[in-house]
Amino acid sequence: MSIEVEVHYYEVVEALELYLKENYKMDVDFDIYSENCMLMDAIEVAYHELEPVYKKYKNGRVVKNEYGHPIIDRKKSKNVKKYISFDEGSSFTFHIKNTQGY
Repeated sequence: MSIEVEVHYYEVVEALELYLKENYKMDVDFDIYSENCMLMDAIEVAYHELEPVYKKYKNGRVVKNEYGHPIIDRKKSKNVKKYISFDEGSSFTFHIKNTQGY
């Protein structure tokens, strides 16, 4: 059994403000509706995604496994850095193992 935890945009923004205040002594306002908002642009989340390159035969056809799916060539595939906007409709969701009976 697991517990789903969802942290919404405003909770993340508040946590970022507290983090900057406690660790860097910066008193910032990230409220996008405030006149004192200090955000230059939207908050972006950077992540890495595998850009697959498929194995090919000498004649150029893609090699497939026994189930008919293309086989990824891990040596030639690259991790590409991508970005998404983190805005009011966004949240982080994760699951925690419930071994303590919460």
